[in-house]
Amino acid sequence: MAKSAFDNIKAQHPGRDDINPILATAASYYLNQWATGAMLLTGQQISQMEQAAGPLDTPEAIVKAVEKAANRDEGAYVVRVAMDPVYYEQLRQVAEWRGCSPEAVLEDCTNSVCGNGWYAEWEPAFQLRLSEKDLAEVRKLTGKEVPTYADLKRALRGEQVAEAA
Repeated sequence: MAKSAFDNIKAQHPGRDDINPILATAASYYLNQWATGAMLLTGQQISQMEQAAGPLDTPEAIVKAVEKAANRDEGAYVVRVAMDPVYYEQLRQVAEWRGCSPEAVLEDCTNSVCGNGWYAEWEPAFQLRLSEKDLAEVRKLTGKEVPTYADLKRALRGEQVAEAA
């Protein structure tokens, strides 16, 4: 243990001459945690995470940051909506009429889609509807596992098909 670390711990316990029992208890606790799957993060790792997620001053803050990064909020899915700008004015008007934010309107819309079961009926317009044999040929032609109409169009024109993200 570095002398500066020892001195910092000793300073946190004024009036105690012997801090070895505190160190032994802490070492035992953290070694038990480590043995059951816990991780020790370095100051550098915490700094790097804070650059991306903001202050992480508690374990709960780290959990929240990880959930946010995984598009979850207390276990619930969180989705990002990229809306065509042609709808912005109408969205703003609906939000104003309802007395809420445009984000709240979009959240309610998404919840309605799920609540009504519409998500099970939706098929993306860009997805190719082909037999397995034809899809295999289009995959070979485009070089993509999930080709779109745009990929097929580019490939048929002899243009470079963009790499998958």
